[in-house]
This record gives sequence, structure tokens and C-alpha cells, in this order.
Amino acid sequence: ARTLVLRAGRLEPPARLHLTLRFLGDVADAQLHRWRAAAGEVAAAAFSLRLTQVGWWPQSAVAWLGPADTPSALSALVAALACIDLPATRVEHLY
Repeated sequence: ARTLVLRAGRLEPPARLHLTLRFLGDVADAQLHRWRAAAGEVAAAAFSLRLTQVGWWPQSAVAWLGPADTPSALSALVAALACIDLPATRVEHLY
């Protein structure tokens, strides 16, 4: 087993943990409800997911967990979400 030693950082509360199924980038609030509604229409079978891999993205200082094996139901869900054809309107950030 591989060990990842973190010398800095903080644990996120469980409510902030997530599994990225489709990355949209910045989506305008006006479009977000359409994406959620479309994703809510996708049928998916139940599956179990064992997070056995650990990694580190140094550029963003993020540690991640992932599965060694992807359940076929998860692959089907990701494929179904990839078929949603809605525009991802970019949000301009003003600094």
C-alpha cells in the first residue's frame, strides 16, 4: 500500500466532498438549473464504489481518492451525463 504524507492542508467537511461525473467549468446561474434538471432525468443503476487509490495535485494543493476499478454502472452514468447537450455559458470573472 502506498502512503501519502500531507504536511499541510485541512480536511474538508463531508458536505464538500464530491465525485466529479462531468466537469462543466463555470456555468452561469441561469443555466445551472437546466443542467441540474437534465441530469436529474438520467436513469442510473445503484453501485458500490471502493476508494482505494490516493493521489495529490500539487498545483492546486488537492489530495484525491479514487477507485482502482470503475463499476460498469458508474461508467454508464458518466456516459449518459456526457450525452446531455446543453450550452455551458462561461461566467466572466471580474478581478
